Amino acid sequence: MHVCYRSPIKRLPQILHTLDYLSPQCQNEGCSAALIIQDTKFLVCKHQLSHASDYFRALFLANKSVPISGAYQNSYNEFAIVVSSFSHPPPATQFKWFLESAIQAPILSDITDDTLETCMRLSKRFRAKGVEMRCARYIQDNVSKKAPMVALCWLNWVLKHKFDQATHDACLPCVASASLRCLEEHRNMVTEKLLADLLAAKLRTLYDQVNKLELLTYLFSWSFLLPFLSSTVKQVLLCAKL
Repeated sequence: MHVCYRSPIKRLPQILHTLDYLSPQCQNEGCSAALIIQDTKFLVCKHQLSHASDYFRALFLANKSVPISGAYQNSYNEFAIVVSSFSHPPPATQFKWFLESAIQAPILSDITDDTLETCMRLSKRFRAKGVEMRCARYIQDNVSKKAPMVALCWLNWVLKHKFDQATHDACLPCVASASLRCLEEHRNMVTEKLLADLLAAKLRTLYDQVNKLELLTYLFSWSFLLPFLSSTVKQVLLCAKL
């Protein structure tokens, strides 16, 4: 049965690169598929990719009850895929990073600082729970070693891509270690709710480390920010247990 999915792709691009992720067994059993990402063709095992991604399982099974966005069937077992609206890195590179973090052939690649955000975004795009969990584990294991502003970037990605609460909470202590002046300089990266969470984390840390007089002095040093803060953030500051 020939199945077409609506897609912004108008015509087939010229294929300049082919990346083969098939094992000899896949070629013999006929479980291969070709995925076209702009000028690059990816030869993949349908069984492997279906196991890693609900999106591709639905695509290969032609399950119309599950929405398939950004996909077009060119011919039998060949599909053009819209990976992302981001042009950097190139979509083919983005998909390569995702694919090599999702399937074990030829080898399962580690998540790295360079691939983290792309894999987080595409784990949601392609509904790949395994890749999502690997990204979450990478953040939880490594965020404490990062500079506060790197941790803030990661925390923003966690919020943007709706990762779990444990990953969110793992980022907070490192981000909260940044000075208030540093946070103010990067105010465009911090929502009111996030700022409230960060100040609360600072208060918890300070309350454990300093006496009440020193804490009161520190709180007073924040007073210059009060006119610019929302009622949510003010409540965090003013309700601190002294």
